[in-house]
Amino acid sequence: MYYENVELSSPQDIVNGFSKHFRQSLSVKSSQSNSFEFILDNINTFDIKQITESEVYNALRQLKPTVTAGPDAVPSFLVKDCAAILTKPLSGSVLGPLFFNIYVNDIVKQVNIECLLYADDLKIFLEIKSPDDCHVLQRNLDLINEWSITNQMPLSKDKCCVKTYSRKLSLISFNYSLQGVDLKRPEFIRDLGVTFDSKLSFVEHIRIIEDSANKCLGFVIRNTKEFQEVHIVKLLYFAYVRSRLEYCSVVWSPIYQAHISTLERIQRRALKYMLYKIDGLYPLRGVPNQTLYERLNVKSLLSRRSNAYIIMLHNIISYTIKCEDLIAMIGLRTPTMNVRNYFLFEQKFPRSNVMKASPFYQMLESYKKSQCNIDIFNCKLRELKTEIKK
Repeated sequence: MYYENVELSSPQDIVNGFSKHFRQSLSVKSSQSNSFEFILDNINTFDIKQITESEVYNALRQLKPTVTAGPDAVPSFLVKDCAAILTKPLSGSVLGPLFFNIYVNDIVKQVNIECLLYADDLKIFLEIKSPDDCHVLQRNLDLINEWSITNQMPLSKDKCCVKTYSRKLSLISFNYSLQGVDLKRPEFIRDLGVTFDSKLSFVEHIRIIEDSANKCLGFVIRNTKEFQEVHIVKLLYFAYVRSRLEYCSVVWSPIYQAHISTLERIQRRALKYMLYKIDGLYPLRGVPNQTLYERLNVKSLLSRRSNAYIIMLHNIISYTIKCEDLIAMIGLRTPTMNVRNYFLFEQKFPRSNVMKASPFYQMLESYKKSQCNIDIFNCKLRELKTEIKK
């Protein structure tokens, strides 16, 4: 270990070096500067040379389990058991993402409007009712830019954009900028694997996953021509094709029959290929989908999307997904006597297709139609999945 270009070999020299370092760190006068750059330029740092990962690992493994925890309150036996993880470099390690999240979490304190932060992906949003709201949003963009400069974490301007969600014909026009560059306004935006459009119709997303699923299904069919066991073909279909058709379906699930049939045709094509493997010939043209589902013990995509809504509702109620805004939207009703509707949840009548397609309405509607004979408030997720699969 080196400090001020002097090697520290004895324990006493190391203690004295740290003592001198902390005295300098805590004696920085506010009249000079409180910036991060000043501290780095004016205070010496420790330089540890020629230390290997195995040496750190061996040192941690030699800790005595009975040693009292230090100021960090982390017991020595825990550090000893986690030695393999703690000695790994931060890049690509288990602790790397944790340290990154701790470092960037304070960015949400810089903005004065609502925001969403997922890893290094930040979204700020505001309902625009007047040009003043546009200036408020621009000021928050400037605050984020100042935070990135202060913390030496430059923003990727090429990945930043503005997206407006509205069904109005006339919108308030405003050019938002970041670091002096106007942000682009794409027609579609892809966020965490889902393609959004300005009207939240998800037509483009359905077209994309349809094209992707058809290509993957063609890949599976071409490479399983010599396969004799159908259950392997079914597993490949589930892994490579159906997973694409169901990813985040709670967000974009279609309500129009044209889009529902488009997705079901992909599964129909796969099931007919599996029956060809079993019978040696393709099913007759026009065979009902229900016949294919029963032969191969597969549920329709529409039914599986309804089950996904019910599971999502259970996760919100059981607080597995911690979202106070969604919890506040769930209303309970107390049925009175001589009332035919005994549904547990308060459900508003959808006055538009937008309301009908909303995930929250679909969650309640799917649970209502499922007629589950199970208490969604007190059941485990495994019990709920078993019930809705019947």
